[in-house]
Amino acid sequence: MRVSTDTKILMLAHEKDWEFLKGVLRHLDGVSPSDVTVFTAKNIAVGADTEATIFSEFANSNIVVFFISSHSFSDDFLYKLRSKAIEHHDEGRLDMVQVLARSVISHDTKSVRGIKTIPKSPIAKSTDKDDDYIEVVEFILYNIELVKAKFELLKAMFRIKQLEQEICELQK
Repeated sequence: MRVSTDTKILMLAHEKDWEFLKGVLRHLDGVSPSDVTVFTAKNIAVGADTEATIFSEFANSNIVVFFISSHSFSDDFLYKLRSKAIEHHDEGRLDMVQVLARSVISHDTKSVRGIKTIPKSPIAKSTDKDDDYIEVVEFILYNIELVKAKFELLKAMFRIKQLEQEICELQK
C-alpha cells in the first residue's frame, strides 16, 4: 500500500457509465476529508496520453473505485485495469471497491481478500439513485478511514523499529 498522509482515490468508469460516477462525486463532494484527492479520466489534460496518465494515477492510489457494467467489461483497457486492481488489492497495495452501475451476468472476482460490490442491485435500475450513491460514499469514507488507520499503524511500527535500533546502539 502506498504510504502517505493524504489519500488518493482513482475512480474508473466506462464513458456510458459516467453519469453514475458523477452521482457518487456529487455526494462525496463536501463530505470527504480535505486530504483526499479523487482522480477520474475527466482530470486528464487534453492531448495527454490517457493510458499512461491513468496507470500513473493507479500506481499512486490507495483506493480504486471501479464502476461495473457490461460496457466496462467489454472495454479492453478497463478490463485490464480491473484485473490489475484486483491483483494489487490481493497484495494489500490498495483497496478496491466495485460499484454495480448496470446489470451484468457476474461481477464476482477471484480475489483472495474479497472485494465488496455495492449496491446489491444496479444503480441504473434504482428508483432512488441518491440512496445508492449515499451507500457508495459511506463505504468510500469507511475505506478512507481504514487507509488512514493503516498509515498510522505503519508509522508506529517504523517508530518502534527506530527505537529498537537506538536501544541496541545504547547497549553497545
